[in-house]
Amino acid sequence: MVEGDTVEREASRPVLRVEGLTTHFELPRRTVRAVEDVNLEVHRGETVCIVGESGSGKSVTGLSILRLVPKPGRIVSGRIELDGQNLLDLSPARMEKIRGPGVTMVFQNPRAALDPFFTIGDQLVETASVQMGLKRREARIQAKEFLSAVRVPQIDRIMAGYSHQLSGGECQRVMIAMALMCQPKVLIADEPTSALDAKVQSELLALLIELKNEFKMTIILITHDFGVVAEMAERVNVMYAGRIVETGAAKDVLSSPQHPYTIGLLESVPKVGERSRRLKQIEGQPPDPSALPPGCAFAPRCPERVPFCERVEPRLEPVSRERLASCHLRGDLPPELEIPEAST
Repeated sequence: MVEGDTVEREASRPVLRVEGLTTHFELPRRTVRAVEDVNLEVHRGETVCIVGESGSGKSVTGLSILRLVPKPGRIVSGRIELDGQNLLDLSPARMEKIRGPGVTMVFQNPRAALDPFFTIGDQLVETASVQMGLKRREARIQAKEFLSAVRVPQIDRIMAGYSHQLSGGECQRVMIAMALMCQPKVLIADEPTSALDAKVQSELLALLIELKNEFKMTIILITHDFGVVAEMAERVNVMYAGRIVETGAAKDVLSSPQHPYTIGLLESVPKVGERSRRLKQIEGQPPDPSALPPGCAFAPRCPERVPFCERVEPRLEPVSRERLASCHLRGDLPPELEIPEAST
């Protein structure tokens, strides 16, 4: 009984927990608040999506988890726990050893992430040598096996080629193969299907699902596409202006979005079988992260806003079981906001 309780407790413990993550870019005359007080939990074997418009803080969140935020950016505060170990407490040398077997990332532009001066084979062999401790001959064999695992055709051609000679889909598969060589506990995939045609995109998503099960990975998928969320995710976190504004099970968020921003995103996406539905756009532009408005950052674009939305910043609070949203008009209205303006 005790052993069973231990197994159950281990299964329920998040493999990755992010608490209060705040990342800023300190520029000469302004501070860009790219990520503000972000909380995430990712459990073993699940796929969690982070979704939002460009500039919402999704990619910086991923880079922060790996402690790869480019200067002048810096992590201001928070905790990033991988299997209970706070990555922000580690030395640079120790963190370097965590990247790969602990957590790794497939970047948004795979061609740019590959070295143009070395063949794909050389880069894969180097990765296998470093991450798997193999000699060159064995590393080359492993490189071909991992290319086969990600369904790359004409492996010898790919191994002998350079990044500029590969298609976008081939570059992405090579990057996934490199990530798999590290045997990561958590794989962060940043817009893995961007700039790919619909057929290649569908094949790549199916491949990620297959590889997740085969290699028993946990995936954080960064995307702007709710179609990807519907196909891939167990849970979803919606980001806006550096903050998570809604989180919950993907099926619940997709079927019954609570935050006006999530509603707007979903209404702008075409759905299969709904030819007569007119798509809507979210009016206005996302705010400048160095000059966020007072109150709710989404208020200037929100069709449901009332006057106090522009004065008081909402908290991310429960709106139903296992659903959180940061909207004054969802859930229980805070007593200080129960004013005549709220009922108009």
